Amino acid sequence: MIIFKNLILKISSLRFAISLIIFIAITSGIGTFIPQGSSDKFYIDNFDNAPIFGFLDGGKVLKLQLDHIYTSFWFLFALILLCLSLAACSFRRQIPSLKASLKWIEYNSEKKFSKLQLTTSHPINQDGEHLSKVELLLKKKRMENIQI
Repeated sequence: MIIFKNLILKISSLRFAISLIIFIAITSGIGTFIPQGSSDKFYIDNFDNAPIFGFLDGGKVLKLQLDHIYTSFWFLFALILLCLSLAACSFRRQIPSLKASLKWIEYNSEKKFSKLQLTTSHPINQDGEHLSKVELLLKKKRMENIQI
């Protein structure tokens, strides 16, 4: 179970997804450079005399499936792994946010609002004496733009 959890953590990391994107980009570049879908004889004739990058001859091109990169099993596996990695990364980061948003409390009644730790209440008499005192205090603090 620990191995599975570690595997999920590795796959769901953004660093792993970026590494896969770089790998796919490099192999796509190689697939653009090497002609795709030709016969085996074509690769052996053309790349045995002048190996690609100095070490990829025709036999290695065929063995590594570089003659059909976009349909090779390892390229398709990398694409599927990238999809899984991005999905796992999204779920790993979005599910905690979703859980937190479901715990949101609507403060639509005074009773719920009064349960907050930061709330205080002050009684106000009918003649508005407290409001006029607050207005004077605010004006003294140079907050003349605030009107009550």
